[in-house]
Amino acid sequence: MTDKTDVWQEWLANQDRWNGDYWYRGVYAAWHCTVDATPNGRTGEAHLWAREGGGFFLSTNPHHDALAFEDADEVRAFAAWLEQRCCRDKYPDMEAWERQQHEWFKEDLDNWTSG
Repeated sequence: MTDKTDVWQEWLANQDRWNGDYWYRGVYAAWHCTVDATPNGRTGEAHLWAREGGGFFLSTNPHHDALAFEDADEVRAFAAWLEQRCCRDKYPDMEAWERQQHEWFKEDLDNWTSG
């Protein structure tokens, strides 16, 4: 398997630009559909689907190129990388990470609407 961490890091760095204030939801949805490498068609906030000829594509925004994966092992490796990158030693799992991101989003929204 080729080391694609630079590509994955670029994908993660672009999420806020591509998806705005809801960027964390796309990241969480991407993790959720890649952790088991189970294609979910093209529904929801992240889409994992099989490539013709083998491998997979992952997208969180239809206006940008999808990430390409060689096989299910690479998809699961991405999910593990994403979880480690987001959670580090601050959160026990991606669910806790997503909850915290959402709390910060709500605080920002409350500050914006009440100020």
